[in-house]
Amino acid sequence: MPWLLGRDGDRVTVAPHPDVDTLRTGAELEVGPASLSPDPVVVGPLSPQVDLQVAVEGGVVLDLTEGGVPLLGVAVDADEVRLSVPGGSGSRLPSRPDGDGVVRLRLLLDAGVVELFTGGATAAARLRPSGGEISLGIAGDRPGARLRGLVAHAMERVVG
Repeated sequence: MPWLLGRDGDRVTVAPHPDVDTLRTGAELEVGPASLSPDPVVVGPLSPQVDLQVAVEGGVVLDLTEGGVPLLGVAVDADEVRLSVPGGSGSRLPSRPDGDGVVRLRLLLDAGVVELFTGGATAAARLRPSGGEISLGIAGDRPGARLRGLVAHAMERVVG
C-alpha cells in the first residue's frame, strides 16, 4: 500500500495514503463499544482483503484466523503494540494512546501481506498465502479492557 509520510514535531510519521480509502468496497462489519473478557469475541467471516480500523483501551489481543488456522496476532497495551505471525518474526511499536487512553489501530490485509499503523508508526509482515475468508477474535487480557469500536471494510485486491 502507498504510504504518506508526515512530521509530528521531530518525529517522522507514517500513515496509509488517503487514496487507499478509495479501495474500500463497503463496510462488512461494525462492532462496539463493548467490554472484553479473556474469552474472545469472534467476528467474521471477513474478506481476505480487508481494512480494519480498531479502537481499544486496556490490554487487548486480536487474533486473525483462516479456517481456524492462526494468521496473525496483535497484542495492545498502554506501552506497545506487538504484531506476531506464526513461524515469522514479530514487530513492536509504541502504542501512543489518545488523551482518553484509547489506542487506534489500522490493519490493511491484502494478498498475504499485513500492514499495521498506529500513532504514526507502522509495521508490516508477510502472512502465509491466503485467499479464504478470515475471522477475528478480540479478547481482553486484563480487567477494564474495552473495544471502543471496530469497522471492517472489504477492499479491492491491489496485487496478485
